[in-house]
Amino acid sequence: MRIFVTADEHYNHKNIIEYCGRPFQGVEDMNKCMHDKMYMLVAPDDVVYHVGDFAMYAGEYERASCGAWDMHRLLDMPGRHIFIMGNHDRGRSREPRLKEAILDAFGMQFRLVHHPEEAPKDGRYNLTGHVHGAWLEYRNEHGALCYNVGVDMHRFEPVMLETLAKYFRKLKEKA
Repeated sequence: MRIFVTADEHYNHKNIIEYCGRPFQGVEDMNKCMHDKMYMLVAPDDVVYHVGDFAMYAGEYERASCGAWDMHRLLDMPGRHIFIMGNHDRGRSREPRLKEAILDAFGMQFRLVHHPEEAPKDGRYNLTGHVHGAWLEYRNEHGALCYNVGVDMHRFEPVMLETLAKYFRKLKEKA
């Protein structure tokens, strides 16, 4: 079992292509690219944490306005998917909605929280979203190191947590 993290996919959100300068012809192209990459990288026994803004609400308005895929098609991806709430995650769901998650893996602790400003400085490695392509890593007003796991910074695909653990170890060695 491998663990992946990702954020800010914004499935079904046609305006995100222009807002973020995404290299897609339309929402169908964007959805298909991210969906295909998930199938290429994630095995059925893997876990994927989505750190906010997974998809625009798949209600009638969204379907009519962007020709979007329904949520069943999006959620048929391989692996077990765990969703952290972002500011665009709304709609009807029976799934519990997590504000954040703490993971103990590879001898480190990781906090997964959508908004970087909500990460306290407590020694954990903060994996965030929300900022799209603004930065890869940054220290927030609390002095907490935040790392952007959003798709805009990672070729529109999820990142293995093991890769991030290696990155943070090297970063710590340089300090």
